Amino acid sequence: MPSAEDFEQVRKATEDLIQVNVREIFQVQYGEETLIDGDLTVTLKTAYDDAGLYEVYVVQAVDNDGVDIKEAISITKGTGSFVVASSCAGTLRWTSCLKMPYFNFWS
Repeated sequence: MPSAEDFEQVRKATEDLIQVNVREIFQVQYGEETLIDGDLTVTLKTAYDDAGLYEVYVVQAVDNDGVDIKEAISITKGTGSFVVASSCAGTLRWTSCLKMPYFNFWS
């Protein structure tokens, strides 16, 4: 009879497989950038087909003093990059993903 450890290993392997598939079908990308006073262009690892098909989410944006500046930055999307307009220097943690999942039935 399988032990509790066996069930835990199967559960963890299944969870990992689901996470990989979710990241792939939504083409999730993420990163951390150093903000400058002005515009900063962030180049995506993989370009999306259309700027309207994905969203960029700000996970964390803080200035050099640790003050939250999420509401003070603006993002303009392109297909292979996005531009972050900031009024001060700091750090930005971001993630991007497709609005609708992309399924490739040939692979």
